[in-house]
This record gives sequence, C-alpha cells and structure tokens, in this order.
Amino acid sequence: MIKVVIVEDEKNICTLIINLINWIPGELELAGTAQNGVEGFEKIMELQPDLVITDIRMPGMTGLELIEKVKASQLDPMFIIISGHKEFEYARNAIRFGVEDYLLKPIKRDELNITLSKILAKHKERLDHISQESDLNTQLAQSLQTIRRDHLFRYFYLSDHTMPDRLENLLEGQAFAFQDGIYQTMLVNMDYMDPALREDTSSNPALETLCDGVRAYLANHTFECDFALQETSASFILNYAPTSDLMSRMVNELSERARKHEYKYDCLKFCFSLGLQVQHLDELEKSTITARYAMNHRLDDHSVSFISYTTLPPADLNTQLAMNEKDKSDFVKLVSALNQNGLDTWLGEYFQRFCQPDNSLLYLLYAECFQLVLLMRQTLLTAGLIAPEAFSLSEEQLLSRFNCTRDSKYLIQLATQFIETQIEGIAQSKDLQEIRPIKHCKQYINDHYSEQITLESMARELYLNPVYLGALFKSKTGISFTNWLLTVRIEKAKELLKTTQLSIYEIAERVGYQDAKHFSRLFAKHEGIKPNEYRKLYA
Repeated sequence: MIKVVIVEDEKNICTLIINLINWIPGELELAGTAQNGVEGFEKIMELQPDLVITDIRMPGMTGLELIEKVKASQLDPMFIIISGHKEFEYARNAIRFGVEDYLLKPIKRDELNITLSKILAKHKERLDHISQESDLNTQLAQSLQTIRRDHLFRYFYLSDHTMPDRLENLLEGQAFAFQDGIYQTMLVNMDYMDPALREDTSSNPALETLCDGVRAYLANHTFECDFALQETSASFILNYAPTSDLMSRMVNELSERARKHEYKYDCLKFCFSLGLQVQHLDELEKSTITARYAMNHRLDDHSVSFISYTTLPPADLNTQLAMNEKDKSDFVKLVSALNQNGLDTWLGEYFQRFCQPDNSLLYLLYAECFQLVLLMRQTLLTAGLIAPEAFSLSEEQLLSRFNCTRDSKYLIQLATQFIETQIEGIAQSKDLQEIRPIKHCKQYINDHYSEQITLESMARELYLNPVYLGALFKSKTGISFTNWLLTVRIEKAKELLKTTQLSIYEIAERVGYQDAKHFSRLFAKHEGIKPNEYRKLYA
C-alpha cells in the first residue's frame, strides 16, 4: 500500500489531482492534503507517506525546498512534482533531488496514472528487497492494524453487525486475540469549545494522539484493545478478564489523560463513555448502544470527562425519538411547501420540549437534530425539489457536525440554521425557475405583439405545458396570459392613435389584429371608448 500526501496551494487543482488518480484499493491510499509547503512538511512528518505529490510554487516554502527539507530528515518518500512552468532549472533541480517525475499543468490523467503505475512497481520492488526481519515485522504489524481497524470501523460506523462472526474467524490469523471474559465498548469524543473552529484541521490529530496513548495504557490491562476513528469520535473495543480491576483504574487515569490533552489544545474538550459489560462478542451491540447513550449525557456539562452507563438512570434501549407521527406529518408538509415562516415557528416550538428543568430529554437532542435533517432531505427528494447529489455533506459528515459540541443551544441553532438555509435556497431557486419563463413571455410579447401569439405557441417556445404556463403566468402576474397580451396591444394602439394618422385598419394590423372591427370592439371594451373617439380626445 502506498500512502499519498498531496501538497498544492490551489484547492481546485488539489481536488482535480485527487479525481484524476486511479485509487487502486489495497495499493494507493490518500493519507492527507496540505495547502502550502510549511503545512506539507508537517503533514509528511506526521503521516510518513510513501509518495508526495507537490506543486513547486507555493507560499511559505516552495516544492523544491520542501523536498530538500524532507530529504534532510529521516524520511525518504518518493516525490512527483507538478508545475505550471516548463523551465529547465526546475527540471534540473528536480532530477538532482531524485524526484520520480516532473509533470506539467494542465495535468493529464493518463500521464499521471502511468507515472503512478511505475511508482507502484518501484515500491513493490523496494518491499520485495526488504530482508531484515524487523522491517518485515513492522510491515506486517501495520497491515494487521489496518485489518483490525477496518473491521472495527465497519462495525461502529457503518452498522456492519456481522462483524463479530468475522472477528472470530480472524482469531486463527491472530488479527485479534480475544479470550473468554468481558467485552465492552468505550467511546471517546472530541468537542470544540468554539464550534466555529470545527474547520481548523490542525486539531484533527489531537483525538488520534489521545487514543494511541490510551490504547498503549490499556494494552497492559486487557486481552485485546483497539479503536476506530471517524471525524471527532473514536470507538474502542475492550476485552479483559472478569477478575480485572480495570474499571477502578480507568476512571481516574482516563479523566486525567483527557485533562492533560485539553491543556495542550485549549479549544477542545474530551470525554470517555463506557457501555455495559457483556459476556460474549455477539452481544457487543448492546454495549455500544449504552455507551452512546452515556456519551449523549455530556450535553451542557462542560466539566465531565468520563461517563459510565451504570451511573445513569437505566435506559430503555428501544426508546423512540421524541418526534411523534403528527410532528413528522406537520414537518413534512412545511418542508414540501417550502414554508419558511411556518418551519421557523415549528422548529422553535419543537425544540422547546427538550428544555425541561430536569434536563431529562436533553440527551435526545443529538439524534433529534440529525434525524430532522435527514427527514428534511428525504422530504425534498420525494417532492422532487432537489436531486440526490444536491447535498454536499454525507450522513457521516452531518452526524459529525452535530456531534462535536456540548452546547445544546448551539446544537439547536446548528440544526435550525441548516434546515432553514436549505429551504430558503431551494425556495429562491424555485422562484427564479418560475420567474424566468414569465420574464421571457413578457419580453417576447413586447417584441412580437404584432405577430400571431397564443398561449400554446408561447408554451412550445418554452418547452412547457400550456396549462402549467397559463396557471404559472396568472399566479405571478395576477392576470391571464391572454389579458396581458391584450393590454400590451391596446397600449401600443393608443400610442399609434395619438402620434400617427394611420387608419384604424392599419393600426389593428400593426398590433396583431387582422380584423379591424374585432380590434375596435376589444379596444372599446378595454378602454370604455372607441378608437376614433380616443384619437379625437388625445391626438
């Protein structure tokens, strides 16, 4: 497996590179990205990639300076240089630094992937020639950890509850060393004191660093201990002897580790939660659910760093969310109608029910906010108001956004703003889509009023159903399409009557009527006076 780090100061080009690469499962993996040379060096030191794809011209540190600095360290990754400048000096220095290839912008998919194929072959060759047993053991340990954490990630974050069977099957391969005893889920959450800092990626390694230290500590007291990470949360699986005093050790030890870590990252708070102890691996889901229940009780408690399910009031694990069928029906109707004012009132009243004096329902807020957004998304999709790709955030990313705060007011505000922003944007887009054909109709009538125009011909022009266009026109203007056309023609006729000596027949033709008598009747009905009389009064 080759781990890749991309260092590129232009986000769109970084995204392009990611999309151009053929990420072969098991062979190529994106480890991380950086937006300048300084950040790139830190990422390389932290992630220790096998390959770095870097631009040359970047703020803070050029690509060549980055390569030189990395080469001076203990790391020796391979490099590909991306440049928008076909200059000999760049190429000569790139060769001197031993880069694998020097690619010019615009980057070509085939050229990039051919280079990566060569690097993969070279990397495999390099692995084939590793002879020292310690190096081989390191590689095997890394692969083993990848396998373990992949299974844990699938279980904890992808709801793959067939995992216990797979874990047991892996015992023979020594991926896990489970033994008869206690199984338990422990969760760790990283919360932002100021949620606006959620996008500050410099704090992302903080959780993994804490979890690595916790795993190293727990390894001395357990048969098995490992974790999987997702965004701002981590999930541990623990397996230890029934006679172990692990529980009495953990509370103080992990609380202290959380406080020390918070001292390093003063914008963050960390919390551990423990689920129920279970006797068999296939009961782990119960421990996981109770650990999540416990973790949700940190809301509005900024001092807590360790919560055990056993210290809380017993929970009904089948408890339904606070939203009942009437709530759901009302919410769906308001979303389908894009009723922004109604939604604002509904959300205010709905969230008020969680603000009880005893905070007995507060822990439900995380799930409620998440489910409300999902219900809004599904309602919009069902109503045909959005396409499936309209939402940029996945469910996992949404859940992470809601799960990185301990402030209930901010949580409610985040959910409310997210829903109202989506509805407002769609409503505005829908209005624009509806106004556009109306504007076209008005302009067309103004330019072609002397020609034969009908609602049907206008609908063909716009590729719309005539009935729909007629109803839409009247809803947006207050009058029918036919009356609008008539009004424009009469106004044009009035101008001609006042400013020219054209006959009534000629004026009728100029405003789109072949029959002068019919024109005169329409004029008299609209203005309350015949065309000749109008001319006498105003000419």
